[in-house]
Amino acid sequence: MKEFIKEIKHLTPFSTLAERNSLISQSSIFWENWCKAFDKYARTINSKVSALTHVPNSPPKATPGVTSASYKDLISAKGIASRFGSDKLSIIPSESAAIVIKHENVGFFTQGKARTTEFGVGNNFSSCINPLFPLFSPGGSSNGSAAAVASGISDVSFGTDAAGSVRRPASFCGQVGLVFSESEENKRGIVPVSSSLERIGAVTRSIDDILYLWKHHDLSQIYPQQVSTTERISLVAPYLPEQIDEEIAHSFEDYVAQIRAIGFSIERADWNIWPQRQFGWKMVAYELHQYFDTHREIFPLDQLRPSTRQTIQSGKSISLSEYQEACAKRDVVVRETEDFITGGGFSAILLPVDPYPVSRIPVQTTQHMLPLTPSDQFDPWNYMIIANLCNLSAISYPFRVSSRGFPMAVQIFARARSEILVMETAKALSDPLPRWIETHELNARRKLFEEAASDVFSTLNTLTA
Repeated sequence: MKEFIKEIKHLTPFSTLAERNSLISQSSIFWENWCKAFDKYARTINSKVSALTHVPNSPPKATPGVTSASYKDLISAKGIASRFGSDKLSIIPSESAAIVIKHENVGFFTQGKARTTEFGVGNNFSSCINPLFPLFSPGGSSNGSAAAVASGISDVSFGTDAAGSVRRPASFCGQVGLVFSESEENKRGIVPVSSSLERIGAVTRSIDDILYLWKHHDLSQIYPQQVSTTERISLVAPYLPEQIDEEIAHSFEDYVAQIRAIGFSIERADWNIWPQRQFGWKMVAYELHQYFDTHREIFPLDQLRPSTRQTIQSGKSISLSEYQEACAKRDVVVRETEDFITGGGFSAILLPVDPYPVSRIPVQTTQHMLPLTPSDQFDPWNYMIIANLCNLSAISYPFRVSSRGFPMAVQIFARARSEILVMETAKALSDPLPRWIETHELNARRKLFEEAASDVFSTLNTLTA
């Protein structure tokens, strides 16, 4: 018992989920006090970072170690208002989205709704704070999900990702983003940015946490796997286009060299995929406009911000024949990518998350969000939309802090329904290398939140005295 008391003194919302749940399960008294303290912590911190749209629900005290999950505010949760990132719209759904129901059936507790940019395409980033890197944007559009996890409010937060909307904010906030394979059934009850490219995604604080949740909640029954593991990790790191920040490019090349130095197989190759992203953007633009045209009585455009409205209306420029051509081209790209992976004997593809630095706050307003025409300037989502366009499983994780103070991240792609493979590959690549951020620096950032709720865990301190 003394050892138990000694261990739980150091337990915080930032402890690994495996460690926390292992200790909590040993004492119902501790769990009850943990819930009381955590409830106050979450409310205090959410008032500062504005990650969730309302005061978060408290976890049920009858279930020690329950996993608290929040959901991007485009995903319906029964009885909890959906505002879609808008200042003017609010709907209370009578039932939850299919994915929320499935998660609750395997043991997740629905904690609340995470902020999003307006309908996943707006640019109202300022309502949400990047917890560990407050000088920088939390990204979009699943910014609330990334902030909720980074600040210790949610154990996991689920968002949607049509072109990087989970991976980008996760990486901006120094978190891990996993994008699940495409599933029409799982998207029921979600307001989509793109009916074709949209995926469910999860944000966690570490690769260990997402692996723990996968096993603890048996997520393979929700996200079936075709390729669950690989006997040998064989990576390909495509040569990058020239339009990329110099430090990000050098850091990525150094990361590739580190991976090779510790014994992993990683080849370099040309991958003629970059121009194909335009097909993905055409599909997004057309489908987004069609959705709002179909639902104009529920979501009137004149109630939306100018940037959101202009982004949606940009889809009017895409004709049905252009859209059909883009869909047909996508089918070709999916087959070519399959051949690129299997023909080269690769288990996964390694890329940076973003070709450009994380934006400092305040983020400059952009009136037109979708890069529909070819340009010498890479769009910021260039590396990310490839996974959606090519129907690939994907995970992103930070590997270094830049000289300018923001986290840099990489992502791993693999064939569809290969989430276990990308998670295990990410862990294998990360474990032997130095921590992406020095422990003392990360602890200092976390201390900001613990000090903000300094009296919150007094009950726990009393318990462990």
